[in-house]
Order: sequence, then structure tokens, then C-alpha cells
Amino acid sequence: MLSALSRAAAVPFVCLALHAGSATAQPFFMGGSFTYQGQLQDGAVPAAGPVDLVFRLYDAPTGGTQLGLTVGASGQTLVDGRFAATLDFNVA
Repeated sequence: MLSALSRAAAVPFVCLALHAGSATAQPFFMGGSFTYQGQLQDGAVPAAGPVDLVFRLYDAPTGGTQLGLTVGASGQTLVDGRFAATLDFNVA
């Protein structure tokens, strides 16, 4: 149902960097805005029509604390269910 599309979309925190001389990856924050692309389905078919999206960034996949601002993207046009939104959570 399209009304369900206006619910918050989860944005995974996936930025990783390798420290010099280290074989393990450590998370880091890049800062600034970035473009997030996604695809929405309405049942088994791509969603259609304009949608209002809400994005929130959390510090864990479940039970985490919200980081930064809630970012809205109103009136997003879907093309074959696909969208792109510029996000900036203003996290320092």
C-alpha cells in the first residue's frame, strides 16, 4: 500500500576506512551530504507516484540511538520504484 511508503526508510551507516598499517576496518564519519538511492516495491511491483520519505540515522542496526537530524524528502518522484535523495544528517 502506498501510504506505507511514507514511513521512515532505514539508512545503514556503512562508511569504513582502513587505518594505515592496520588490517582491520574501523568506522569513521565522512561528514556533509551524500546521495542515497533506493527502490520501493508495492507488493511484487515497483511503487509508483510521488511519495514522502523520512530518513533517520542510527548508531546500531536495532535498538540504537538516533544520530543527527531527521531528514525529510517530500514529493519524491519514483521511476520504476527508484528514487534518489540528498541527505545531510548534520552529525559532527
